[in-house]
Amino acid sequence: MLFATPPFLAFAILTVIATNASRKGLSNPLLYFSINAVFLALFLERVEALLLIGFTLWGYMMIRVLERRGWSTITFGIVSTLVLFVFLKKYSFLPVEFRLKNIPVIVGLSYVLFRVIHLLVDIYQEGGCAPSPTRYLNYTLSCFSLISGPFQQFSEHEASLYAERSRDPIVDLSRIANGFLKIMILAPLVLNIHLWIKSQTEGGVLLGINVHAISKLLGSGTDAAFVFGSIIGALIWMMFLYLNFSGYTDVVIGWASLCGLDLPENFNAPIRANSFLDFWNRWHMSMTNWFKTYVFTYSLKRLTARWPDRRFALFNTVTAFIVTFLLMGLWHGPNWPFAICGLLLAVGAAVNHLYKELMRRRLGSRRMDALRERSCYCMMTVGLTFTYIAVVITPFWMSNAEYLRLITNLAGPSFAIFVLVCIATGILIQTSRYIIDSLKGLRNVAKIHGLAPISASASVAVRFSVLILAILADYRSVPDFIYKGF
Repeated sequence: MLFATPPFLAFAILTVIATNASRKGLSNPLLYFSINAVFLALFLERVEALLLIGFTLWGYMMIRVLERRGWSTITFGIVSTLVLFVFLKKYSFLPVEFRLKNIPVIVGLSYVLFRVIHLLVDIYQEGGCAPSPTRYLNYTLSCFSLISGPFQQFSEHEASLYAERSRDPIVDLSRIANGFLKIMILAPLVLNIHLWIKSQTEGGVLLGINVHAISKLLGSGTDAAFVFGSIIGALIWMMFLYLNFSGYTDVVIGWASLCGLDLPENFNAPIRANSFLDFWNRWHMSMTNWFKTYVFTYSLKRLTARWPDRRFALFNTVTAFIVTFLLMGLWHGPNWPFAICGLLLAVGAAVNHLYKELMRRRLGSRRMDALRERSCYCMMTVGLTFTYIAVVITPFWMSNAEYLRLITNLAGPSFAIFVLVCIATGILIQTSRYIIDSLKGLRNVAKIHGLAPISASASVAVRFSVLILAILADYRSVPDFIYKGF
């Protein structure tokens, strides 16, 4: 677990001191470059770092070639970069003789790909010039977002370096403390619950429910124990993923802010999502926005130009969703389960969009909005959204055979179990929202009446004290960042 190790903590503290001691901070390209170089040298393996730097330099060469302009140039730049990426990621659909088995997992490779393609497309469309080598390397290999994201566009990155800032460091320290609490205490606890449920799945009795009896009720061919345990395990693992991912994001955003760099938000209360598309507007937002800008919008424009008639509008949108989510699935993993994951996510997006359009045509916008306000309707859509996504992304933790077994079973009588879990999930999430809102209301009332039990700085000190004790106890047992391999 990199972020809790003494070397990383020492490095992070020194970067904060160095950037704040310097008059220019990170806007000094040499200082920023030095920090990134030290990070690569300390925390990446030698071969891994060299391959990552080589891929980054290839991207810069394609950007400089692009200055000659021309459609053929941009096409060659994007295609050649993607081909190199596929080889370095060792995608399973490549012939065996073309898979580079001895290449290690390259941390940050996918995030660098995002940055390179973003620069290629934007420079081509806007007719700009390539940034200087130092500015380019500081952007693509930034230590603040290389491992965990979030993705930031070049213009936003540059603007942040030179912006006037007046920020309370207590806010940043509070966010870092919250991130570490998620990473080191809450996420391991939830992961252990997930592992316990996974181990109990084959026993036939889970959470006090005799699942074998359900199997007999639904039919002898129903694998109810496995399906029920897998869906419950998937929902809990999704909670672990949120705590792990948002925790790391909190740490790097707070750390970067202390050093004078503003990174974009990656999460916007995903528990508040009421539909599939709403969820993806709240979850891993920097990735979602990248795919929306450079894949979905581009695909939709090309399809609309090909079939401009309004009768094809739904077809064009659905097709753009399929292309976008398929590529999103393949970005997450180099084997076929992630391709299936991408297709199933595309189905979810397409069905959500089609349903929304058909219901608006049938009911009208006003009646549709009124329907969304009904608690029972919201409970059903929320339960379906979270259960479906949790099941679809199980390739993150399931073996290929288990994933195929789960999907196959859900296509049969076990689908009834999926429906029941959707209902229970909707009730649980709605209840959780009510509790959260109630606690926030009580906290606001306490603040208004001056009843806050502890100051902000004291609260941060308490949380860091707990974290120091956790690190001293055993930071090696803390799960590593799920997206580290991306």
